[in-house]
Parts: sequence; structure tokens; C-alpha cells
Amino acid sequence: MDDLKAQGSTEYVGSSDVLLAWWYKTVYSYRAPNDHTPVHLHFASSLRSRSVFAQDSPLAHPYTNNAVSYLPVPPIPINAFVNESLGELALRLRRAIVAYNADAASLRADLRWLFEGSNATKMAFPCPPGAEFSFTTNWRDGKLGALDFSGAVVSESKSEAAAGRVIFVHTVSSSDKPLPVRGSGCVLMEDDDVVWMGQVRGSKDWERIREAGAIVFA
Repeated sequence: MDDLKAQGSTEYVGSSDVLLAWWYKTVYSYRAPNDHTPVHLHFASSLRSRSVFAQDSPLAHPYTNNAVSYLPVPPIPINAFVNESLGELALRLRRAIVAYNADAASLRADLRWLFEGSNATKMAFPCPPGAEFSFTTNWRDGKLGALDFSGAVVSESKSEAAAGRVIFVHTVSSSDKPLPVRGSGCVLMEDDDVVWMGQVRGSKDWERIREAGAIVFA
């Protein structure tokens, strides 16, 4: 963010933009600097506060079931992850988010296409032939690491509050449809020390990432 300001940019980028830009730059670090394969990034985005429901209004009542769509980022060539700075990549992501949030009409049109007529319940493949894709869900705003489970702890110890602290979050995906998950992942939670993330990659991918030295493996 400081680098962008030093370059004269006044556009906002958030910490999650930087975090995800770092992650994609890391996992594609072993790819060739002249590899122009397009990567289609999709970020899960809650629909609850969007004006896409009855009378083009947000949801009027709490809704505990799934209510997400996927925010598409314009295709990014793989060599951009290799050659561009962290700030430039973060700015790409932020611009996509700003454009998505500003275009409720297109979102409503996408939802109509997804849920009306012959398209209902169908899922379009997330990228065209010859391209790659990645889905990412970011749960940082959920502050799962701050949940207090001390009331559920049965102990005679005086440190019950510490015993009820969240130390790790793990996810299990469930769906009645086959979902393409390779290349996809989630920002799970954060605490004072780390940000916990998960990613589905093939064993060959992980080995190449390890060889590139971008990540230290235990």
C-alpha cells in the first residue's frame, strides 16, 4: 500500500487485497515469466446486503442458508503474477471488487440467468478451455478466531477462558453437485500471530511451489 502511494496512486487497497495478491503471486511463482495463460479468479461474495431481492432490496430478515455469488476478476495472465509487484496485483483485485459492487444491474441479470428457466440449478464452468481458474472465500470479517467458547468448557481449572479460545478453524465442503475445487481455497481466520489459509492444489503443484522456495514446508 505504501509502494502504491509512493507511485502517486490514490486508489484504496485493503489488507485482504494485499493478502490474496501475495497468495496468488506465491502459488504461481514457479511458472514461466512468459506464460500468458489466463487465470480466472472468483471471490465468494455475500448477497445478503445487495439490492437484488424483492423490490430490488436487500434481504429483510436473517437468512442462515447459502446466499453467495462469485465476484469475477477480469482474467489475469500467469506472467503478471510472476512479473508484477504485489501492489499492482492488489490493485487489480480491488478494481474488480469496486466494479462488481457498483453494478447491481449486472448482478441481477446474472442471478436471473442462473435461477430462471432452463438454466436453473445449472453451474457454468468457471473458465474457458485453455485457461485456469481459482475460487477463494475470505472469512476474515467473520472473526472466527474471536469466538468465545468458554461457556461450553467443563473444567475445574481457573483458566477456562483460555480453554475456550479458538485456535484453529477447519472447513468441510458439502454439496449435492460435483464442484471443481482444485486451485481453490479459503482464508479461514486470523489471530495475533498468523492468518490461517487453506488451498487445494495437486501434489505436483505443491512440489513445484516448494522447489521455487516461495513457501517453507514443515
